Amino acid sequence: MVEDHFISDEIKSKKPKFWIIKRLARYFIPYRGYVIISVIMLLVVSAIQIIPPYLTKIAIDKYVLVGNYSGLYKIAIAYLIILLLQFVIQYVEIMITEFVGQRVMIDLRMELYRHLESLSMTFFDKNPIGRLLTRVTNDIETLHELFTGGVIAIIGDVFTIIAIVIIMIIMNPNLTLVSFALFPVFALVAYIFSIKSHAAYLDVRKYVAKSNANLQENLSGLKVIQAFIREERNYAKYRTINKSYVKASYRAIKINTIFFPVIEALSSISIGIVIWYGGGKAIQDTVTMGTLIAFIAYVRRFFAPIRDLGEKYNIIQNASASSLRIFKLLDKDMKIINKPKYPDIKPEKGEIEFKDVCFSYNDRDMILKNISFKIHRGEKVAFVGATGAGKTSIINIIPRLYEIDSGEILVDGVNVKYLDKSNLRSEIGIVLQDPFIFAGTVFENIRLWDSNITLDDVENASRIVNLHPFIKKREKGYFEEVGERGSNFSQGERQMIAFARIFLKNPPILIMDEATSSIDTHTESLIQDALIKIMEGRTSIIVAHRLSTIKNANKIYVVHKGKIAEEGGHQNLLALKGIYYKLYKLQYAK
Repeated sequence: MVEDHFISDEIKSKKPKFWIIKRLARYFIPYRGYVIISVIMLLVVSAIQIIPPYLTKIAIDKYVLVGNYSGLYKIAIAYLIILLLQFVIQYVEIMITEFVGQRVMIDLRMELYRHLESLSMTFFDKNPIGRLLTRVTNDIETLHELFTGGVIAIIGDVFTIIAIVIIMIIMNPNLTLVSFALFPVFALVAYIFSIKSHAAYLDVRKYVAKSNANLQENLSGLKVIQAFIREERNYAKYRTINKSYVKASYRAIKINTIFFPVIEALSSISIGIVIWYGGGKAIQDTVTMGTLIAFIAYVRRFFAPIRDLGEKYNIIQNASASSLRIFKLLDKDMKIINKPKYPDIKPEKGEIEFKDVCFSYNDRDMILKNISFKIHRGEKVAFVGATGAGKTSIINIIPRLYEIDSGEILVDGVNVKYLDKSNLRSEIGIVLQDPFIFAGTVFENIRLWDSNITLDDVENASRIVNLHPFIKKREKGYFEEVGERGSNFSQGERQMIAFARIFLKNPPILIMDEATSSIDTHTESLIQDALIKIMEGRTSIIVAHRLSTIKNANKIYVVHKGKIAEEGGHQNLLALKGIYYKLYKLQYAK
């Protein structure tokens, strides 16, 4: 069965997923002490909030109606103390909740980042980077809102509702039943709202991810867009996505604008019923005026957390949609399994052997078909062939960036599956056709933030690869800031930065994928002698379109339609007058 690596924005189920609370709970375990304190303080605040209406009842029944105004100051002082106490406790509770929320958000984001780092290249081939950025940023921020403005607050709201119901029953059971006569109607409205709201927020999160993915792709490829005058078409596509996002958001807003006025109407009707029924009882002297006024206040307070629950439910729906995608991503099994039989072995010799290796990117279309060859220690080997023949695939599977379908890859006589991935990759240096340059200084880009590498080491490596003269022309030299992906450096300079990295890494195996194909003739001549020095004593694998760069290779393999079609030295392959001969003639035909 083909493993699905695609992380879609589509969520099939439209029902709320309350299991996310259980799964998220483990992230709060390290902070459970803070959470317990926060919950206790929230319950105290909720309890304090229901005291003022009862004080009002006492003030009216025991002081105002009997004309004992001298005792009112005691009620006023108690009222003020309760308000101050509520402010202090609520302040501390909010600070603790925000602290825990921020820590949990950081922990979850770092876990997701670490998980993404561990996934195979197959996964990233099939998933837009913008969509993954949405998972790490927007979706996790939504989960932060779930804790700080959702779950903890819901506990307080539920406690407040229960406390209000209890105190109302104690005060007057009959009036309590009348007050909640419309509760079944409210329950039905809340149920319909929960279903509609969840579906709407799923669509909102989906279009947010699509918008981010499209924006990231367009900004990354802006040069191509401008060169091919694609601005209007790409703008139209982005506008279409955003229209869908606005439509989904509008649907969610419309649901809210219906729900909250309905709740407000039910609240007002309930108060009207209390005034009608309680007022009649007050006239009959079976209900005190203080009790009636307190009941009106409690009914208002009862529906206030109900309205809050509606808002919190929106947060839960939003977080449910986000968490489904986050956990779906976290649940993706790492394709490249790292369970080494020999965790301490490092392939320091550099011998490489392929035994009947088959490889495909999608488990269907075979790219490499029963490839077998052996590269001895210190040999310079080249792979040539037409585009799509499988050259790059060969060098991608040596450091296990992808997993092969069958066969064996041996490094120093050990199957790479039995080696620790870090140990294997630490002994391999790779220079790609388009080297990746990080944000930061030239110095940090060359040493890749390795604190053991000094500025003198970097300068020495730069001199070896003839990069030093180019860097010294810069205003800040090695501390020149590098633009995004090295945009303020030429292609040749970026390539030489990559070669300087390899020199400092000093691996026994060197892999170069079209490493000089994008460099001008003058720059290429500058680094050719550096390459000779770097490759000295190392097993070097070269993928090249320029056949002139591989004439001196110990062996050349011609890859054709996923198989090794020819092998031998430069002159021997020319003498065969086969595929290599044709490639050579095409390049140097006059």
